[in-house]
Amino acid sequence: DDVDSIGPPATLIKLVFFGEGITINEYATNSGALFGHPNAVGAEAVGAAFFMDTPVNGVSPPMLRPFSSAGGTPILFDVDGVAIAEPEIRQAPDIVAVDGVNTTFFFDDSIGGDGIDDFVGTSAAAPHAAGVAALVMGLNPALTPDQLYSVLESTAIDMGVAGVDLDSGYGLIQADAAIAESIATYPVPFA
Repeated sequence: DDVDSIGPPATLIKLVFFGEGITINEYATNSGALFGHPNAVGAEAVGAAFFMDTPVNGVSPPMLRPFSSAGGTPILFDVDGVAIAEPEIRQAPDIVAVDGVNTTFFFDDSIGGDGIDDFVGTSAAAPHAAGVAALVMGLNPALTPDQLYSVLESTAIDMGVAGVDLDSGYGLIQADAAIAESIATYPVPFA
């Protein structure tokens, strides 16, 4: 059965493999792997850094986890699925938060060997970033999302290449610095 395409043949294919043991021997581009919701307009995409590889544990600058998705995935279509004239590259990830911390939820002490279960991955980093955001918003619930993102980004510790990049964004967020910046930049009189 020959099936005709309803449009021109694809010239770009994005493959994302989850897991280990897969090698791309032909056409490997080592391009960005970030996709979906983290690449949406208005999202604050979060990368991961192992908590032991941060300045509080003597590692400076902090080190990005190898599995943390790099940005740079082009947006090729608008919200209606119509091809756009120029591909759009969005800044993502925006920030990095820690992972590899102890938890009572999972049943795997894969890191540290301290007998306490661990929570790893960007699935662990994202709730840490949300916790820092909640602390900042608790001080000033009137902050807009853009103001909150600005506070988190401007107080992050730069990682990797100097400046904002498509691997670690603005860097590793810092709760204490973000809270201080929020108070200084967006003061709220207490009643």
